[in-house]
Amino acid sequence: MALTQKAIDELKVIHKRHAGETISDDEAWAMGNRLLRIFAILARPPARQSNEVRTASRLTDEAERT
Repeated sequence: MALTQKAIDELKVIHKRHAGETISDDEAWAMGNRLLRIFAILARPPARQSNEVRTASRLTDEAERT
């Protein structure tokens, strides 16, 4: 997803308000793209656990209960 100039300008205003410093369009673009990548990662469904991980997790849970 590409950032629009409007989104870049809004991010610059938000950054100025909260951090008290002015950033360039390039800095706002980089910051916005990092945020988009983080949100994309968070929006992914959880990865399926391998059988080894499930077994190790179950064994740990069982050991903690005893």
